[in-house]
Amino acid sequence: MDDKMTKVMNILNKSLKEYKGLKIYTGDEVASEHAAFGMPTAMPYLDLCIERSGIAAGKLYELFGFERSGKTTFCLQTAKRIQDIGGGILWVDAEHAWDSGGEDRAIELGVDISNVILARPQTIEAMFRVQEKVIESIGAASYNSPFLIIVDSITSVPTEYELKKEMEGEDRTGHEAKVLKRGYRRLMGMLSQSQIPALHINHAIASPQAFAAANSGGGHAVKFFASVRIELKHMKELYKGTEAKKRRTGQDIKFKIHKNKLGKLRITEFSAQLLNDGGFDLNLNLHDALAKVGVIKAVNGDCSILYPDSELKRDF
Repeated sequence: MDDKMTKVMNILNKSLKEYKGLKIYTGDEVASEHAAFGMPTAMPYLDLCIERSGIAAGKLYELFGFERSGKTTFCLQTAKRIQDIGGGILWVDAEHAWDSGGEDRAIELGVDISNVILARPQTIEAMFRVQEKVIESIGAASYNSPFLIIVDSITSVPTEYELKKEMEGEDRTGHEAKVLKRGYRRLMGMLSQSQIPALHINHAIASPQAFAAANSGGGHAVKFFASVRIELKHMKELYKGTEAKKRRTGQDIKFKIHKNKLGKLRITEFSAQLLNDGGFDLNLNLHDALAKVGVIKAVNGDCSILYPDSELKRDF
């Protein structure tokens, strides 16, 4: 920065001290302070698509799709990956499903539930308050390890107004969307300052128009504030065995990146196998990711591991 700009910055910093929460940076200071380091997700291929080695610090991610598309399973496997690198998890159980099979599923997928902060809000407002309080507590405790907030899911609980009114009470069109908008406005600044990322699950809504793409619920707020939007879609069932004795082993799930403000949309979609036992097949997903970047190459069932100067063949 030249002397003129340095003088302007000094005057600005002195005059803006009275405005709480307002910070002035130069472009290179922002690049160094907010260099978005990544935490791995459960899907190596998804980390490749996002181009930030996974979940970037201080960013909001929206994960949406219809039922049986693997949203909660993906988040549980991602929670395990964060724990593997010494990180912590806040799981906001807005669907209140933790005690009806959710806890068993988490244990099955390897999540250490004793090191998960579990919150069960009754309203949307409480859902945002608990996230804010945890972020403040992490700052006060000088928590220096990775941390991830997971919400399942953002439109599962009513607003405080809806909770107090009778079922046949006054209808407030767009009330839920307005509450979510106010909540995200408050939350986004706290996520950025604390460098804590959040992964919010949302439900997909079918369009009344034929062949129209599905959309997510809760209004437009989460679409605007999310840095990355990922859709999960059930494609087909997976079976094993002969026609007479075949059994269902899982399903094929398509991941589609609708928005990525952290990198270029070079790869917008890929498929992954969601198995009945063990969640998503991470080994197969890693194989697909390595094949995409040219590290390995499959020929007639054999796998070649490629190096700059040589080619070593090995059964993969």
